[in-house]
Parts: sequence; C-alpha cells; structure tokens
Amino acid sequence: MITEIGATDQFEMIITFMSRDINRFLENEDHSDAMETTFGTPNYIDEVGDFDAENWEPLVEYYTNRIEGVGPELTFEYLITEPDTRQTVYYLVFGTNHPNGLKTMRDVMNICGTGNFGYAPKIVDHDREQSGLAAFTSGMEATKEFLVDSFSEYRIEFRKMVEMCYKMRKYEDDVESDYRKAIQDLEKEGKVEVIRRASKTGGSGVTKGDLIDFRNEEELEDI
Repeated sequence: MITEIGATDQFEMIITFMSRDINRFLENEDHSDAMETTFGTPNYIDEVGDFDAENWEPLVEYYTNRIEGVGPELTFEYLITEPDTRQTVYYLVFGTNHPNGLKTMRDVMNICGTGNFGYAPKIVDHDREQSGLAAFTSGMEATKEFLVDSFSEYRIEFRKMVEMCYKMRKYEDDVESDYRKAIQDLEKEGKVEVIRRASKTGGSGVTKGDLIDFRNEEELEDI
C-alpha cells in the first residue's frame, strides 16, 4: 500500500520509521508478520546488514532502498534523538517523485531542523559525507571544492546544478543560497564564468537561468 501510494505522480509522503522498536523486535518470531509487511520481503533479516544501537543506518537505508525500488524515486531520512544524547529514537522518512520535492523538504528542514531534529545521520562517526578531500575542509570551502570537482567538465544552468547537488549531497546542510554564494566566490577567484542570461548583466547576482561554466577548454558539454 505504501509503495503503491508513493509511486503516484505529484505525491509526497512522510513515514515515521520506529527504528528503536524495529531493532527490538527484528528477530522476534511473534513479530515476523509485521516485519515482513514493513520491509515487503521475508528475507529482511539476511538482507538488512549489520547494525547496532549506535548505528542504525543500515536498517533505515535498507527500508528506504526497498521503498525506492517500487515506490517514490527519492527518499530522505531525518533522525530524532533522545535529548542530550546520541541515541536515535526514530527516523522520519520523506518520499517524493520530483527533485523539487526533495529540494523543498531539505530547505524547510534546514530552517526547522534544530535541537533534536536533524539530518540522518548527524553523528560524525557515521557521517556518510565524510569522504574524499572534502572531509578535511569545512563550510564554504568544502562546498566550493565539491562544485569544482563535480562539474569541472561542464557548463550547466544554475537551476540544474542546484538540483543535482541536492541529490548528490542529500546529507549536507547546504541549500540553494549556499551554492549561489559558492558560485559567486568562485567567479571572483576566476575559477568559473557566469553567463548571466536571467540575472542583471554586469552584476554579481546568480539566478536559476544563468549558465555556470566550470571549464577552461573550448569544448563545453551541456547537461
């Protein structure tokens, strides 16, 4: 039922994934029917992978992968923790079939996601974004480095670039305004050229219709 609804066009959903309770009863035979219904397969124990009370990522990732396979195309998890501890209580799983849905939800939660409400996971030990050179930088410098590394071969519309960044960096805090600031900084540093088709020519603004040229070569690949 959930995946059928989630596969509907122009439909979005938020699911409360009670990871603590699921962890408690995952291998309990008395709850096997409920678990099979939740995961949509009788093989969930063998397929879910290793997890423990300090790291339930495999559990929620397995669930989101299952529903993405037959339901919403994009999912994103937020974790809820015990006050003043690192203990996860449950996740809110967001599902959408449109990139704008993911972007809007990320933008909203960037404002509202304070206190015990945050992106999953927000524990440094299990940070999914801690890879590559960006792991050794922080803030705007990491964002700029990511953009240069990821789009070095392209000339791309700012709107499309932001859309791709939201998919590629789901668990980072950056939102559209951060990517705009990064592009403005990179332009000042001479690392990109901004072709202002929508914003004011000769100005420093960057808006959705502008082209961002990351390449130095003559041949440009548009995406």
